[in-house]
Amino acid sequence: MIAIRRESNARSPSCTGSMGTSAFMRSPPIGAAKMSGQSRNRRRPHFRVFVAPVRGAGILSFRGRTAVSRARPGSRPTGPWLRLALCAQNLVYHTHAPYETRQEIPMPVDCRLHPATPLPADDVVDRLRRLATSLVSDVFGRWAGAPGLLPVAGLAPGRVVAGAALTVRTRPGDNLVVHKALDIARPGEVLVVAASGATDRAILGGLMGRYASARGLAALVVDGAVRDRSELGRSAPPVFAAGVSHLGPYKDGPGDLRCDVSLAGIAVQDGDLVVGDEDGVAVIPRARLQDVLVAAEAKREAEASETAAIAAGTWDRGWVEAGLRIHEVPRA
Repeated sequence: MIAIRRESNARSPSCTGSMGTSAFMRSPPIGAAKMSGQSRNRRRPHFRVFVAPVRGAGILSFRGRTAVSRARPGSRPTGPWLRLALCAQNLVYHTHAPYETRQEIPMPVDCRLHPATPLPADDVVDRLRRLATSLVSDVFGRWAGAPGLLPVAGLAPGRVVAGAALTVRTRPGDNLVVHKALDIARPGEVLVVAASGATDRAILGGLMGRYASARGLAALVVDGAVRDRSELGRSAPPVFAAGVSHLGPYKDGPGDLRCDVSLAGIAVQDGDLVVGDEDGVAVIPRARLQDVLVAAEAKREAEASETAAIAAGTWDRGWVEAGLRIHEVPRA
């Protein structure tokens, strides 16, 4: 039989259709299962569809009331039953099997996949790896950084990682589309996950980090939380995140891939260049790459000269005096 069960206390629109209310009786649906993680989100009404190993009519439960249909065991709802089912935001079908062996098959959710951008030349990436995030930020208006995203695993002292962004937008605490992003990732890309900065649930952990390494990703940048820090340090590319949480993610979606995202307040497009080091993450728009790259290299050379001047005791400090008007305060 089929039972559609709403697993949330949130309000939802009336969907009785042509059945009316006389067919409802106050009894729980047969084949009820555990409440899923998604159903605990009270702001999203949630239905579930069960195929139970019981012969007879289909049973549908809505707002605590149960109605009986003439649907064959294992069939999907039609007519008013279909209209009622369409009120649900998530439907999950279970195989026709005993309760203890019943398996869950999630209904697909929409995921928009935008076209991939060409990868940058290897020599460009090598030049970026010889820079630092502070140099990129300084020559790009001092706002190119993603504040709060710091290295949490896998980054050796003094190391700089760089690569083209593979952008992902997901809802907080959910990593379904992040798994898909790992499947389509190209070697050398930097996974950039926009998860609204929520740190109550980890977006990825040790297994996904190991898979990311096998896929050849240069780094993982998560505007959210991660977990399994030690495992990430051993087997994953360098990981930057907003926090750490042992609580696991949901896997319900939705999300978008290779889309425009906001990473800790910074606009990032798929293919933009990402630079990460001990200070955090900086982003270079692809259209400004050459200008920023040349300017950052020039600043690196200028800072090298200043370093030599400090060692020689000849560092010019005249600009400090020129920028201040000093008023000495007499001792009281």
